[in-house]
Amino acid sequence: MVTNFMGTSFLLTIVGGFISDSFFTRFRTFIFSCTVELMGLILLAVQAQYSELQPAMNKRPSEYQAVVLYVGLYAMAAGIGGIKTALPAHGADQLDRRNQRLISAFFNWYFFSLCTGGLIACTFMVWIQENKGWKMNFNISIGILSSALFIFAAGFPIYRYKRPGGSAITRICKVFVAAIRNRNSLTPETETRMQISSAETIRQKFRQ
Repeated sequence: MVTNFMGTSFLLTIVGGFISDSFFTRFRTFIFSCTVELMGLILLAVQAQYSELQPAMNKRPSEYQAVVLYVGLYAMAAGIGGIKTALPAHGADQLDRRNQRLISAFFNWYFFSLCTGGLIACTFMVWIQENKGWKMNFNISIGILSSALFIFAAGFPIYRYKRPGGSAITRICKVFVAAIRNRNSLTPETETRMQISSAETIRQKFRQ
């Protein structure tokens, strides 16, 4: 299950990038993705709160319990996929691209914060889970994610926005489609060479 969750979150970054480049702005993609992740987290927290949504000890979960679990997990995975795509790109859009030092500093701090968050999740949050229970763990996670979403959305009036200009995936697909359609076509250079070759062949026949 963990492997499927991680794989889904990474694979959906492609979908998130396509949506943010082709249809929505990166700001809207982040807001939507973060909301989806928050809804999935809340659904898992509700399941942890009520024993009716949890399987009995040493028994398989019912279909309803499994649906709640998988919907919550994969909603979080989908949200993570969109956030991974939109957040760093949106942050880079706020900077002057001519100042490479500033851009490097931004990404250094971004990945430092990402790794620090992972460290806290693997140590402090695990300790809370083991000693205080799943309920406390989920409540803290919901509070942190809700605060992050509110703080990010509060900057709406001052952000710089890049309008969607089409995805690189679309352009790559168009190249492949054009190559397949024109696989039997001749280039102008090839046609010119064939004409010269045929003209030389005719001249040789007349000389003979």
